[in-house]
Amino acid sequence: MSAARNRFVMGALLAPMLAVAGSGQIDSFGAGATTVVEGSTVNFFAAFSVTGYSYSDGGSDLNEPAPMEGPQFWMLNWYRSEQETVREVQLYADGQTFIDMPSAAPGSGYSGAWNFSVLYPTPGNYAVTLSGSWLSDVSVYTSSESASRECINIDTGGGITLQCTSWQYSYSDMTDTYSTGGGFSSQTINIEVQTTPVPEPSTVLLLALGLIPVLRWSRFGQA
Repeated sequence: MSAARNRFVMGALLAPMLAVAGSGQIDSFGAGATTVVEGSTVNFFAAFSVTGYSYSDGGSDLNEPAPMEGPQFWMLNWYRSEQETVREVQLYADGQTFIDMPSAAPGSGYSGAWNFSVLYPTPGNYAVTLSGSWLSDVSVYTSSESASRECINIDTGGGITLQCTSWQYSYSDMTDTYSTGGGFSSQTINIEVQTTPVPEPSTVLLLALGLIPVLRWSRFGQA
């Protein structure tokens, strides 16, 4: 294994645990109606999904490297895996909050839905924005088998005759966890709330005339 390969493998195993997150999105956001009269209630529905993250990599190099003057390192086996588990999903809209605590398998995705309602007592134009985020736990496992030795040049005549110590083997197994997450791109629906129509005077007159026979019949019935 070359010195450059040694540095690459050691860097991959020993580098700080960088936050790795899956991806998430709001799949749909809709309303039962976008134009209503004052005093109406509008029902909203939303669907979301989060794609979990899973990664693994490893390898081995069982061919003993040729002696090199100075400290020498040999990585025989290495392995690394990461799995993201979706822990919590939150959605927000019009002052309301939806919290979902899924039981997702490590490295898998998760999807869900939210239904909510908003009452509009007064006329006007309203923007309902849906946003949210998710939290995940990432578990990391690394293992390695390595060896090191020291080679010195014992040729005092200007040549190269290397004498090396015996390989000293070491083994490493490490687990770690960290939290990560992300945010959904928000979506907005505009709701127009109109004033309740006032009946025309002719309509009011017809309604009143229609009541007259009823009133007369009521009085006749009571006589």
